[in-house]
Amino acid sequence: MTEFSQAVCEKIGSYVYVLKDPRNGKIFYIGKGKGNRVFQHILGAISTPSQSDRLDLIREIGADKVLHYILRHGLTEEQSFEIESACIDLLGLDALTNVVKGYNTWERGLKTVDEIAQYYDAKVITITEPTIIININRLYKRFMTAQQLYDATRSAWVVGTKRNQVKYAVAAYRGLVREVYCIDRWSNVGNRWEFSGQVAEAAIRDKYINQSLDNYVNQGSRNPIKYASMLIKQSGKCENCGCDFGQFDTIQSTEVECNICKKRKKLCSICKEKVCECSGKYLNAFDKYSNILH
Repeated sequence: MTEFSQAVCEKIGSYVYVLKDPRNGKIFYIGKGKGNRVFQHILGAISTPSQSDRLDLIREIGADKVLHYILRHGLTEEQSFEIESACIDLLGLDALTNVVKGYNTWERGLKTVDEIAQYYDAKVITITEPTIIININRLYKRFMTAQQLYDATRSAWVVGTKRNQVKYAVAAYRGLVREVYCIDRWSNVGNRWEFSGQVAEAAIRDKYINQSLDNYVNQGSRNPIKYASMLIKQSGKCENCGCDFGQFDTIQSTEVECNICKKRKKLCSICKEKVCECSGKYLNAFDKYSNILH
């Protein structure tokens, strides 16, 4: 069969289909469509010289020998998207000739139980240290090693002199913090820059790892670089322990307010994690990473 009748086309609705190699029984393509979409790959292999893994395999098998299966039919278009995506996730792109993953594959696609916990437990954070946020959506791969994640994050970016004011770098993927690095230095790579460093100390890393960057994500923005807490340097001493504020302490990161007595203080990163005399909790007094006081 090379096409459905008009009656079938009108009644079948949206559907999900698979193409199977009869020589080994393996599915090599998963798709969705309406009407005679399931047959169009065969037509393309016969009528055009175009090359792709899918078309080349069809020619190798023999266009008249490829097995066609309708996996689900009578679907809405939304349902066909979801089923196609789930099937691609299940078999994996490595086993298929599909070029791309399915619909909403990150939002609702295949995840480990750890990834599910991270996705739904993530809390929206406000970064209070001078930090560069680097979006690695195009470079990130599931199950990449720690070294691969570091390499994807550190190099190489178009950044200005503000890079010299940051202490930390955040590896961001799909709006979540994947890792936090402490930057030692920046090096020039052509007209771009890369940093050298190591995973941030536990006190910083544990605050941000696997948390949500919704405060810093602009939908539709193509710039992979954002800065957090690049604001006014704090001078003087901590009002609790008396230590001098360091080069990376800003007014925005040191100005805190007790959530109970509402007393405001200028505290170092250690003292602001302690409880107030009234047993209240110190909160950042500034709105997100701006200059606006709460």
